[in-house]
Amino acid sequence: MFAFMSKILKTTNNKENVEDMSTVKQVNQEVVVLRDEANNLRNEVQQLRNRVNGLVDELHTLKSEMSRFKGQVAKDITTLENMSTPRGQL
Repeated sequence: MFAFMSKILKTTNNKENVEDMSTVKQVNQEVVVLRDEANNLRNEVQQLRNRVNGLVDELHTLKSEMSRFKGQVAKDITTLENMSTPRGQL
C-alpha cells in the first residue's frame, strides 16, 4: 500500500492522479467495511462465549441436582424397604 501511495506522490500526470485517488478511496472504503465486519464478528464471538459459559453453568447445576435427586431416591427406597415386612413372615 505504501508503494502505491508513493507512486501517487511521484506521478505528474493529473489523469493518473485522479484514477489513483479513486482507487485509494475505494481501498479505504473496503478497509472501513472490513473493520466493521471484524468488530461485528468480535462482538458475536463474545456473545457466543457468554452463552457457552452460561450453558456450562446450567449443566453443572443440572448435574448437581441430578446427583442430589439420585441420593434422595436411594434414601427413599431404603426407607420403603425397611418399612416393608420381611418376606419370610408372610
